Amino acid sequence: MKKYTENRPWGKFEQFTHNEISTVKIITVNAGQKLSLQYPQHREEFWRFLDNPAKITIGKKTIRVKKGQEVVIPKKTLHTVEALDK
Repeated sequence: MKKYTENRPWGKFEQFTHNEISTVKIITVNAGQKLSLQYPQHREEFWRFLDNPAKITIGKKTIRVKKGQEVVIPKKTLHTVEALDK
């Protein structure tokens, strides 16, 4: 397996699989940074938080999450994540 890494203004992501049954990525968001608003049309997303804390917005709902929490984002749902402390 070949890992692909891409740096972004908000942090980076590491991709382990792509265009298979699932795509596996580890997304690192720098403290105080936020991903752009996302809207996947053809897939749902499963997120597991490996560090904390973060704030996620799914549709019109915003919640604070911590290490170990899991979230499923339905397809065709606006969402974003923001790193809070680290």
